[in-house]
Amino acid sequence: MQMKRIWMVRLSAGTAALLFMMLLLAGTPSVLAQRDRTPPTTPVLSVTQVDQTAVTLGWTQSTDSGSAVTYQVLMDGSPVVYGTKATSAQVQGLAPGTTYIFTVRARDNSMNWSPTSNAVSVTTLPSDPNDTTPPTTPGNLWGFDGGCGEAWLTWEQSTDNVDPQHVIRYEVYVNGIHRPESMVIGRGKTVAYAVVEGENRIEVFAQDVAGNVSAPAVVVMYLYGLCQ
Repeated sequence: MQMKRIWMVRLSAGTAALLFMMLLLAGTPSVLAQRDRTPPTTPVLSVTQVDQTAVTLGWTQSTDSGSAVTYQVLMDGSPVVYGTKATSAQVQGLAPGTTYIFTVRARDNSMNWSPTSNAVSVTTLPSDPNDTTPPTTPGNLWGFDGGCGEAWLTWEQSTDNVDPQHVIRYEVYVNGIHRPESMVIGRGKTVAYAVVEGENRIEVFAQDVAGNVSAPAVVVMYLYGLCQ
């Protein structure tokens, strides 16, 4: 009696999964053909408002073959607004009297990008050359240990003799070192990274459009470094 040999091959989990997908696709050749390769239509960009430090943009809604669309706004070729579903956006923190180039493009759920929109050149309004008065010092600065070296900061917003509160910029210094990533505009809260297992002197300065800087608000914090 002739014995039959049966060969057993042990496959890794990753290899087995890959072979399974290949067999599945081989049996259903239409799967790849059904992938959405059609990009959204091109949005048309326009400017709706300009002031000294901010530009408000609007654009027409892109259409796509069956999936949701999000938008990316670029300033001088670099993204400044990501993944928004709205058809308008405000870009803040700009320099007075400066020209910027804006574009926008749409993306669908299949990662298809539309062609880039028309480019719009915008020059922000100049600051008031007669404004030499700084904003008031931020009030009641308070800090909370957020864990992992994060200092969660809140304060009462400054006022200025010329500029409204929504354009006042706040700069943060930790132990005398500038923390540009903690800068905010027009709001009284931010997160700053500080020294763990040690004392930290944190300062918040208010700056108006003309570049006048307030006296600092100061808080001293001890961070324990525990990650919550």
